[in-house]
Amino acid sequence: MYLFVDTISPSSTLILFENKNIVSKFDFVIKWKEYDNFLSSLNNFLLSNNLALDNIKWIVVINWPWWFTWTRIVALTINTINFTKNIPLLALDYFSLLEKNWLSYPMLVKANRWEYLLKENSFSEPRLVNIPEITNWDYSWIWDIIDFENRDISIKWIQDYNNFIKNNDFIFTDNRIEPYYIKKPSIS
Repeated sequence: MYLFVDTISPSSTLILFENKNIVSKFDFVIKWKEYDNFLSSLNNFLLSNNLALDNIKWIVVINWPWWFTWTRIVALTINTINFTKNIPLLALDYFSLLEKNWLSYPMLVKANRWEYLLKENSFSEPRLVNIPEITNWDYSWIWDIIDFENRDISIKWIQDYNNFIKNNDFIFTDNRIEPYYIKKPSIS
């Protein structure tokens, strides 16, 4: 059984899949409660499907620069599972998830209160853009529509993971997940 983890989208999602078919899906809200709830939510989801971590062959994780604690707790938890259970990992950034789900460019993903990361095409590097500088357009994205009220900005986002699961070959090469940082934190 394979496990998909997306705690970056507004509604976090855990998916069990096998042979490119979704077996079970669990949506939950973890924002501000990562430390307390992530591991227990994961374990409860597996238990509700009569599984344990020992039954998981591979883990796919969406990794993204969001709140510092959020990113680190999920990455540390998944890395610990990898270390103790030797389960291969695949970490994808959110742009890769959007792209592999055939959403179109340009793509916007919220970076912080004042900026979004804008990726204009599959070959470009994401760049930080201040919210008032984002031009009117059709974007694939996640997060706050309120940032664009009274603007002529149209948005598309992932509502279903079926295409992503069915149409992608997963190559599990990561031994651990590094938190995805826009700017490396300065911690002493």
